[in-house]
Order: sequence, then structure tokens, then C-alpha cells
Amino acid sequence: MNNGSNYLNNVTEEYTGRYIVTFQEHAVNDGMKLLNKSADVQNLPTTSDFANGNWNMEEVQSAKGLIYENLGIAVIEAEEQQIMQIQSAANPGQRSPILAIEPEMVMHATQELNQPDINNMNMPLSYIKGCRDEIDSLYSRLVSGQSTALAGLEVQEMYNDTPHATWGLQATKAVNSRYSGRGIRVAVLDTGLDLTHPDFKGRQIVSKSFIPNEAVQDGNGHGTHCTGTACGNKSNTGSRYGIAYESEIYIGKVLSNSDGGPDRSILAGMDWAIANQCHIISMSLGGVACTTTIAYERAGLKALRQGCLIVAAAGNSADRAGSHFSCVNRPANSRTIMAVAALNNQLEIANFSARSGSVDGGEVDIAAPGVEIFSSWKMDRRYNTIPGTSMATPHVSGIAALFAEAYNARGYELWQMLITHARKLPIPTVDIGAGIVQAP
Repeated sequence: MNNGSNYLNNVTEEYTGRYIVTFQEHAVNDGMKLLNKSADVQNLPTTSDFANGNWNMEEVQSAKGLIYENLGIAVIEAEEQQIMQIQSAANPGQRSPILAIEPEMVMHATQELNQPDINNMNMPLSYIKGCRDEIDSLYSRLVSGQSTALAGLEVQEMYNDTPHATWGLQATKAVNSRYSGRGIRVAVLDTGLDLTHPDFKGRQIVSKSFIPNEAVQDGNGHGTHCTGTACGNKSNTGSRYGIAYESEIYIGKVLSNSDGGPDRSILAGMDWAIANQCHIISMSLGGVACTTTIAYERAGLKALRQGCLIVAAAGNSADRAGSHFSCVNRPANSRTIMAVAALNNQLEIANFSARSGSVDGGEVDIAAPGVEIFSSWKMDRRYNTIPGTSMATPHVSGIAALFAEAYNARGYELWQMLITHARKLPIPTVDIGAGIVQAP
């Protein structure tokens, strides 16, 4: 999502033809029995088939589906008639073991965006009350008490990159923090990482590709840039750009070198990160859709319960100068995933940064530097300066690692710390949530 000049105009959502199945709590086995009976979906590969969630996507490419046990979610291939049979197969008077069935979407790091008719967008499936109430309760605990506008505050300041540090590290106070993310595992799910990049030499890096027939090696640059901001080294040949410079880096390639990836790859990366006990998952990716999805809300909830915070880009789908404010994109518009907006170096909302949408969970939660951000890039270029909510997201992820180290905060508590320590700005919360993220 680094092309900040794009905005939504008659967007066509991109789907694969597969379906995401979200199971009720503790009902994966019963749900699979129902799938076997109604859609002839049998013997699907599961997380436990691969040590530490190290899915072999080439090996499972021909399978009719995958089961992500850490998330309680499956992705399956089925005909529409079979899906209808599954939905009607539950015994009358009994709760179905399947919470929801939703079409699989394609996510992107960068894309051409168009303006949708938001008023005509509807959830493909209604919420089941138990899951809805649980997530509503979580969300209200996390973000309650925020005002819709902050009058009377005036900020007259400007930040610029210096030989010492990028403007983003200055504005977030990360450059002044005595914490380094030591002992904290940060997973960056993106286009991979340039493993030959000299700035990452000597770092502890665990990596896995979830894109069939593509190695972790970043052929795009986007993933290397995001990893650099969140976890890059403290000392390098240019300005310091990395925040959690002693964190343990987990690279999940969930987007191809051409920048796209289906939900099944992204969910596999999330499943893997949770299996590897990562404390933060950074996702600078999304699909241009104002509707939320039960699958990602459940995945975010599962992660939070296991002490893992998921941070995602709000989206570059606005053109504020043209009065197009758009909405927080999927999956950041899930109530259990932290949505990040982008600011410029004068602490103003970026023209391309999406505004809070009308659906529950479609709110911007926090903001971070996201205009003209200097960070690592694939070799031989080595560095690049680009805009996007994609660039804002790893600022929050890196600072989350600092809080995790400083206070041993995890999951829900880590979310709350980021929100309560954010610096308020004279900008409505529909645009920047709690304010600009600040390091401990």
C-alpha cells in the first residue's frame, strides 16, 4: 500500500472462488465432519501436519483446502451449491459448528484503488450473536472513552530526517527510548525480506514463504522497507530508521513479488506467527473493502488471547483533497486488529489515509508517520523513501515491541498501552484514532 496518490473509484473486489470457513469455539472437529458430509471435503492438511506451523505451500497446493488450527479457520474449495448445503445442514434447534462462510479475497501491498458505493456494501454473512458479543465487549474495553474531536490543541512543528534519525523516529520519540525490543518476536507478513541486505547482517531472522514457488527473498522491496522500520538495525550507513533494533525478526512472505496474495496465504502466515509465539504481527497489506470479515475478527481475537497483537494498515484509498475519505480497508477494519493511519512530517493526516468507516470495527485506532518514510529496500538500491499507511504500520509495530519489552505487556494489555500513551493531536479521531503513537 505505498502508492499514496491512489483513491477509490468504482472498485471491483478481487476474489479467488475459494471460501473461508470460521468454526465455532472448540468445534473444529465437528465443523470438519459437517464439511465432509456436505461438501466432500476430506483429509485436509492442518497446522499440526507441519512443525511450528511451517506450511509447505507447494505440497498443499493441490489440496481442496487447509485448516489453520491456531485460528479455528479453514479455507476450502467448494461449489456454491455445496456451500448452500453446508449452511442448511445443521440440525434444527442446534447451533451449527460453523460460525461463518465467506468468500476468499486477494490482498495487496500496492494497488490501483477506486471509489466504491459504500452505501451498497453489505456483510456477506450476518454475525452470530455469541461471537459478535464477545468481540464487541473486547473492542469497547480497548477503545472506550475517546472523544470524537480534540478542540483547543495546536501543534506547530515539523520534523525532518537528519543524519541521526528519520523524522518518524523523532516524532514518535522512538529515537529517545532506552528500549530496543530485546527478546520480543516481531512477525512481518509482507513480500518477504532481502536476506542479502547488509543492514540485517547478524540479526536473528526466522523466515517462511507462504506463496507457492516463491522464496522468502523479497523481489518487490515493500516487505524489506516495512521490516526496516519495525526492526531495522540502530546503526547503518544512513539515518537510523529501525525501531526495535534488537527484536527477533520473523518474516512471513504472504504476498508475491508482484505484491498480491490470497487470504489463505495471509492466514497461513498468521497461523505460523502464532505457532512461533510471536508477540506482534505487522501487516502492511489489505483489500479495498469497507465491509469487515468474521474470519479476520476471529483470527485477531485468537491472537490477542495468546498474547499476540496484530497491527495492520488502514489503507491508502482516500483522496482527501478531492473530498474522498474512503474507509478503513480489510483486514484492518476488524475490531480485533489495530488499524493504523498515516501522518506527514507536520503531523497532519496524509491525503491518502483512509478515514474510519461506518461498520463496527472499521475505526482508525492510532496514527503514525507515513509520508516520505526512509527505510531499507531490496538490493542494489538498498534504501528507499516512500509514502503509505504501509509505512505507518511498522512504526506502530516496532513501538509495540518496545512496550512489550519495557512492561512485559502482551495482547490486550499491549493494545491498551499503545492507545493510552498515544499523543493527542487536533485532528478528529475518525482520522487518527487515539493520536500519534509514542515510544516508552
